[in-house]
Amino acid sequence: MRDKALIIDDDITLCELGTEMFEILGVEASYALTLHEAVVFFKENYESIRLVIFDLNLEEVTGIDVFQELRKIDDQFIGILTSGVFIEEDAKTYKDIGFKDIILKPYSLSNLKDLIAEYLS
Repeated sequence: MRDKALIIDDDITLCELGTEMFEILGVEASYALTLHEAVVFFKENYESIRLVIFDLNLEEVTGIDVFQELRKIDDQFIGILTSGVFIEEDAKTYKDIGFKDIILKPYSLSNLKDLIAEYLS
C-alpha cells in the first residue's frame, strides 16, 4: 500500500522537522539528503511511497534531476516541489515536468495536512 512520504532536501533540520510533522499527522515519512541517498532509498521502498517532496535546489543537483531519476525507477508517486522562492512563470514548467504541486519553504504543518488530504486520502 502506498501511504508513506519521502522528503528530499539537503537541509537536515528541515528533513527532521518535516518527517516529524508528517508523523504527527499520522503519515510515516523518511528523508534523503542527496541524489544517491534518494535513489537507494527509493529503490528499496518505492512500493510504499506515495508522496515525495523535492527541494528545488540541492547541493550538487536540482530537485528536478532527482525527480527524473526516481521516475525511472517508478512513476506512480506524487511529486511536490518546494523552494524558498518561486518565479510564478516557472510553475507551469514544473507542472509540465510532472510535479503535482509547489509549496514554499519553510512549509508548515498546515501545508503538509493539505497535501495529505489531497494526495494520501
